[in-house]
Amino acid sequence: MRQAIQKIVYLLPVLLMTTTGTRANVEHHVVEDEFGKDPVHAVTIQSSANSISAVLMIRCSVSKPTQVTLNTDRHTIYPDGTTPDDKHMYVDTKFKFDTDSDVTEQPWVMYMTKYRTALLPGTHEKFIASAMKANKLAISHTTRSDVFRFPLKGSGTALSQLKQGCKLDL
Repeated sequence: MRQAIQKIVYLLPVLLMTTTGTRANVEHHVVEDEFGKDPVHAVTIQSSANSISAVLMIRCSVSKPTQVTLNTDRHTIYPDGTTPDDKHMYVDTKFKFDTDSDVTEQPWVMYMTKYRTALLPGTHEKFIASAMKANKLAISHTTRSDVFRFPLKGSGTALSQLKQGCKLDL
């Protein structure tokens, strides 16, 4: 009996590492907006253990547009240039869902004083629809080869709640 317990205790870290690496660490939050009439829905997805530490956040409300942001806590995102109006910096980025055959290349916007956040510009319906079907997402900053990996397995429920709460037509 004692040997069986020792084996379980010995294998526990291995079991935890293999199970947490395959399932997404995803949370859906609903927050009241102090300045708007509609609640804000947000889905946060933690990067995988074999990736640079980051959080992907998708948020929206009925009256506000959807935002997709990449936030790092310790990793600096270096810009590749500034927008023509010099209001924002940008970082050349490509991303791919495991269910898509094509890689999407698009510069993500950065604020001038924040080197740990990048925002996906434009509309995000296709991004959210792809995320709902996918098991993995990889985001890469082209010039530095930084890769952020996000497990999406099991994120469908949280993304569906976001879709319903924000009345998104995907």
